[in-house]
Amino acid sequence: MRLRPTNVEQHGPTSPFTWLLAALACTALACTQPGPAPSTEPSPGDGDAPAQTAAEEAQAPEMAAAPAPGCGDGVVKDDGDADTGYGFVPSANWGLYLQSFTSEELGGTQMDRVCLCWLRTRADDEIDFEVVFYAKKQGQPAPEPYATVAASASGVPTSSRDGKGALVLDERFYDVDVSEVTIPEGESYIGVRWNPNADKFFFVCADHSDATEKVNVFQMEDRAPGWQSVLVSSDPMFAKHKAMMLRASAATPEVEAPGVEAPEAQNP
Repeated sequence: MRLRPTNVEQHGPTSPFTWLLAALACTALACTQPGPAPSTEPSPGDGDAPAQTAAEEAQAPEMAAAPAPGCGDGVVKDDGDADTGYGFVPSANWGLYLQSFTSEELGGTQMDRVCLCWLRTRADDEIDFEVVFYAKKQGQPAPEPYATVAASASGVPTSSRDGKGALVLDERFYDVDVSEVTIPEGESYIGVRWNPNADKFFFVCADHSDATEKVNVFQMEDRAPGWQSVLVSSDPMFAKHKAMMLRASAATPEVEAPGVEAPEAQNP
């Protein structure tokens, strides 16, 4: 099913709260807040989640995102193994993460697919989200997206704890058809936006491996003052950031087969 891109409205702001799944030798997950004061929100997997409110009204038809084996044929900036996950506290009404891509590395401006890795820590295994596209403006994403595609993912695996209490991550890639989106020449930001208040304790997989090349990711949520690059964030959860596990591919240009000339008729 193909969807037409739609614009979404940005909301206005106060201070950012972002979730991290700390899978680095931690026995518990922590909710951290940029700045000196830690968040008082419960950590994923501990205690009861705040009451769920209604999801934001859909701005585009939804399409089901079928599980896919990693979208390995696209532009891959991660090593394929989730080391942690990025999310937002359940009191946020919307939040988004964006990763930079260029038309040159994608090999074209007509998009084909975006593949996104999800993980979760609660019983709900289905999430509604939007794949969003932002132009680059003055070194960061523009205020508004130039395209969005609504989608949903079901059967998102849950992460669990082993016998020693350590968190064992379980994740899955989901493939979304974005073939009606055309990106501009040069650099764009492609990412994901969802409602953490409606779909609680879902996380976008992230790569913190030493061998992975660092990729710029921007994040924002409904109470944040604006875009924040994780590369310059004071939040310790981004200290080892390398890449978000979001992959993209452009459509393969159709190449016309060379014509074959019919042989000239021979006179008897």
